[in-house]
Amino acid sequence: MKHFAVIFLVCLLINSQATWSAEIDSDKDGLSDYQERHKYFTEPDMKDSDGDGLPDGDWHERREFTYTVRSVVKVMRPCDPAVMHDDYQDVRLLSETKDYVELEVIHYPFNTNDKSIKGKKGWKRQRPELSPYLQPGLSTNFDDEMKADLLAALQAEKLNVLTMTDKQTVENVAAWLINRGKYRYMFGTYFVHFSQGKIEIYPGLEGAFRHEKGNTTLPFSEHCQHEVYGKGMFYNKSYGTCTSMAIYLTTGLRAIGIPARMVLAIPCVDGNDQKQVQMIKDHISHNEVRQSLLKAIGGLRGFAAHTFNEVYVDGRWRRLNYRTLAQNIYGDGAMGLLTHIHTFNDLSESGLTKTWGWRYGKGERDEIFKTSNPYRTLEISDRFGIYSKLVNPTVEIKKHKVITITKAYWHNSENAPDLVKKSDWATPIGTGRLFIHGDEWFKGEHYTQYKTFMRKADPNFKLVATQVPEVKGSLSLSYITDESTGVREMEILIPPEEYVKLKRGVAYKLVPFNENKNYNWKVKSDLRITIE
Repeated sequence: MKHFAVIFLVCLLINSQATWSAEIDSDKDGLSDYQERHKYFTEPDMKDSDGDGLPDGDWHERREFTYTVRSVVKVMRPCDPAVMHDDYQDVRLLSETKDYVELEVIHYPFNTNDKSIKGKKGWKRQRPELSPYLQPGLSTNFDDEMKADLLAALQAEKLNVLTMTDKQTVENVAAWLINRGKYRYMFGTYFVHFSQGKIEIYPGLEGAFRHEKGNTTLPFSEHCQHEVYGKGMFYNKSYGTCTSMAIYLTTGLRAIGIPARMVLAIPCVDGNDQKQVQMIKDHISHNEVRQSLLKAIGGLRGFAAHTFNEVYVDGRWRRLNYRTLAQNIYGDGAMGLLTHIHTFNDLSESGLTKTWGWRYGKGERDEIFKTSNPYRTLEISDRFGIYSKLVNPTVEIKKHKVITITKAYWHNSENAPDLVKKSDWATPIGTGRLFIHGDEWFKGEHYTQYKTFMRKADPNFKLVATQVPEVKGSLSLSYITDESTGVREMEILIPPEEYVKLKRGVAYKLVPFNENKNYNWKVKSDLRITIE
């Protein structure tokens, strides 16, 4: 009973910290009415929903009426268990050292949080406790000038934040900010710090910063105005990878009066470690969840984590993942299944550079974290609560064995889709970037469905034409999908020494090597590729 009392008290404290309000708990079982309705599916007005003598707030009882995934994970600091209890997961600390924490995480993937947001008018009058999430920071550095320019630009687009609900404001303004800017591969955010308010490359990480900032030739101070500073990103119409995007959106949303902050999350297992991937195969019994996790993790090699936003909308902190308000912990946009491990107000307060950034930039490995990721899952399993009504349907495993290439274009050509034109990740100078369009697609399947085929099929291609040397290239494993517009494009990189062989005006035929006979590329017979 003493152990339960401690957990009960900690959960109450964490819960109040997470929502900035005294949540209603009608039956006094330690769970808020909101989370009983949308997360646990227990009865908000019954302290003991199943009548077994234990309150719903007991660590195990709260799993009785729903489906859950449990994991035990070690995570490098900074990782703050005090902010990890939220509308999607429960967390308790198992052990800790000065370098990492070991956590038990209960995920609630089939919550109904997205159904709960109605939106409020009059949201400009925010609670005093939310003031820290409305102020500019060192990286989220909006000012009165930017605020005025942003509101004027929104007004010109007929987006009046004074007449919209907070839900409508967040969804519309986030989409507008993203569409207004241009993505370029820049991942320097983990290698900088702020010394006495001034941004600097962290000593010892100069090489990592140069490598990860992408093909920009800008001086350091100017580069930061395109990737790290929210105001600079707004005026330069530029942003980088997810941490940069989170800073950009935090800055813009705060400037118009929406409380915003940033959260860091990790996938449920490290995709570089096949032992961890095997645990999903062995211990996740829900057929659809298992396949979904395996597909997502199959596309996550190398360093994998995700920074996105939380915004205060309709009286609660809600996740905002790019354009998606109430991003779920599970499914598309969630790397399969995400674990929220850290919350911060500004990049300068995140504490990531000295640990995560240093480890990644230096390529460090150790006995605890053996791959490029600063986390490791020790256990993962799922549970159908005894009173859960969730079914477990059989899932047909679909795999592409043939992909037919029906279109091909250089990434900056006029006829390339906008998503391809905007793709600007780092490649060696002089490299040719040829995108190919795949014809086959399983509707309703996970967006990573091409990843398995790309890993299995021969990645090598050549461009051939009469009376000119052939030119070789290979698949980069980078790809872009957006089924709403029919975009499913894969990238072939042609190294500089091959790219210079291409003759302008010559119509080349794309020829796959197809050494793996079980996974074949086909090319439309009349497809030709030309450099003008």
